[in-house]
Amino acid sequence: MRPLREADPNLLANLKRYLDDELYRYAEEKLESFYEFCLTDVDRRAVHTDREGQPRLIKYDRFGNDISEVWVNEGYEQTANQTYETGIVGYVHKPIPELGRKGNYVYSYAQGYILSQAEPGFYCPVTLTMATAYVLEHFADEAVTYSHHLRFA
Repeated sequence: MRPLREADPNLLANLKRYLDDELYRYAEEKLESFYEFCLTDVDRRAVHTDREGQPRLIKYDRFGNDISEVWVNEGYEQTANQTYETGIVGYVHKPIPELGRKGNYVYSYAQGYILSQAEPGFYCPVTLTMATAYVLEHFADEAVTYSHHLRFA
């Protein structure tokens, strides 16, 4: 596998143009590992999800009670957890621990661009989460924002 710098030099060139030096250095390092993660683990799981592991509606439990639960395979859940842990949504709204400051949408969209190379279907819920977090941060009262904060961060 070629490094991100060789595989997509335009992405890093544009990030250098739109990010300050500190955030660019951080992004360059983190995006390289995210790129490797997406092209290996995420891609492998996406193949399974697209074939045998598609989400299913479990309408009834074994006693015939309506539970209307959506089942997703474990690989999809791992992809979701590991992707959100990179700060793809959270670091737009809270400080990046290594930098002590927030990221921005340019960095987040770069992550989304890379994610979409392996699993475009998963980037959809990520963007919906980003939009919901934006609305909560800008328009919700403090109690509502706080109650949802832990889910997005």
